[in-house]
Amino acid sequence: MDCKLRDAARLTAKQFSFPASIQRVLALYRLLIAEHPVPKDLAPNTWTSARLNLRREWRLLSSIAHAVEGAVLQPGHKATVDEGTHRPS
Repeated sequence: MDCKLRDAARLTAKQFSFPASIQRVLALYRLLIAEHPVPKDLAPNTWTSARLNLRREWRLLSSIAHAVEGAVLQPGHKATVDEGTHRPS
């Protein structure tokens, strides 16, 4: 029984390894880019365009962090700002 449990734990760990997680995030990122391309003439100048693109990136990374938080934290546990989940408004 211990051997089966150990093998199952290793398989689960492999599915959530850093390389596997990165590949899933990249696949999702490519899918989102394909489904929601960024408009070319989004802003009147380079600075505004860069700011808007950074806002989009922040929202995407925030969503990924929130998904990871939901997958990692135990039900009922609320992360605090000290735990690195602060999102600017």
